[in-house]
Amino acid sequence: MGMRGMAVFLVVGVLGVYAWRNWFIACCGLVVMVGVLKHPSMPTNVAGVQGLNPWNLLLVNVFIAWIVNRGNERLRWDMPPMVMVAGGAFLAVIGIGFVRLMLDQSHLDEATGLSLVSEELINTFKWLMPGIILFDGCRTRRRLIGALVSVMVLYVLLAGQVVKRMPPQAATTGGPDIHRIRLKVCSQIGYSVPDMSTVLGGSFWALMAMAPLARRRRYQAMLAVAAPMAFYGQMLTGGRAGYVAFILTGLLMCLLRWRKGLLLVPILPVVVGLAFPAVADRATSGMIGVVDPTGAVSFDEYMMTSGRNLIWPHVVERIEENPLLGYGRLAMLRTGLRDDLMRLYGEAGAFPHPHNIYLEWIFDNGVLGLIPVAILFGWFVWHAAVLFRDRTNPWAATAGGMAFALIVTQLVAGLGSQHFYPKISTVGMWTVLMLMTRVWVERGRLRPAPAGVTP
Repeated sequence: MGMRGMAVFLVVGVLGVYAWRNWFIACCGLVVMVGVLKHPSMPTNVAGVQGLNPWNLLLVNVFIAWIVNRGNERLRWDMPPMVMVAGGAFLAVIGIGFVRLMLDQSHLDEATGLSLVSEELINTFKWLMPGIILFDGCRTRRRLIGALVSVMVLYVLLAGQVVKRMPPQAATTGGPDIHRIRLKVCSQIGYSVPDMSTVLGGSFWALMAMAPLARRRRYQAMLAVAAPMAFYGQMLTGGRAGYVAFILTGLLMCLLRWRKGLLLVPILPVVVGLAFPAVADRATSGMIGVVDPTGAVSFDEYMMTSGRNLIWPHVVERIEENPLLGYGRLAMLRTGLRDDLMRLYGEAGAFPHPHNIYLEWIFDNGVLGLIPVAILFGWFVWHAAVLFRDRTNPWAATAGGMAFALIVTQLVAGLGSQHFYPKISTVGMWTVLMLMTRVWVERGRLRPAPAGVTP
């Protein structure tokens, strides 16, 4: 183990001990550590035991400290009923899908029962825990700003790694070699290109939404560094779904609150195109129409979708065979569809999942399984938008704006990638959603709803 590995265990040890004095701060440390969790120098296990890594050890310690000490702090669980019901149903659907996976492991020859439990069950639920713990403990403005800053640091760490490792040519010249470098760099950080593009695209708008709280110069200086770093980092990734999500999320936030920002809409594409030519080429790849001799205009759908247009019709056909219930977790693999696609298209069809957040969920869990997801995410989007528009409370506006930015970016980018299943790439999003929910609860106490109306 190198010096960095020893330093990681030292930090984890200090936070683990401190968790018994202040589990909230230790949980904020958990969030920050996600930014470097997949770094090559980060220890992945202890004594060769799968899943026994520093982050997991700290999570277990913080979780126990929270359970033991929350009673001493007389904390009352006050998650909104709609979130409890829809969230519980969401987790139940994931659990049922996992059981179906374990009962039928067809076409999963390389997977073991232990690895499936670790990757598809434990790792799915664990990414939600920091946000849930912070929701319960975030009862003061000081704690709220601490939690939001921890998320900001998480995104700065990710953006910093991209900026440090990715050559500037990724945004200026592009080319096949640069694309391979993008894939390699993002993989080394522990993310795919679509995931990193989505994360940094949403984080830019989330950081911009923190502006109402940046009243002191040190906070303004932090944002002045963090936001441009996230923006530049996303430009370097080359993730087109993330680019589209970045643009649409920004437009929606301008329509909701930042109306003056709409004046920049005609200018920004020109500026970005001149400053980052490779970004413009990547974003518009396949979108330039070709006119045939008959005058008809055609577009390169394969290039536009990075080959996803080949697999989506087959996914839809397989879904139509069992639309209500789906096939359980990892349906793309377990139904043999990926193997069929590889026989049809070769490596071009080697997709382990549908690369569409909605098709993947319906394929796994059916239309019935989509209902709690729609309710839960709909609740988050609506309440985040309401808080973001609140001009009387900068705390509400910040929490709502950050949550709106991250979840909308995820939902839009999901047309070409992403997952509803909690992943390491969405830890920041889930954490902010829980913090936004806390702000909504506290705001409701300060501004009681009219008689007969429940929030």
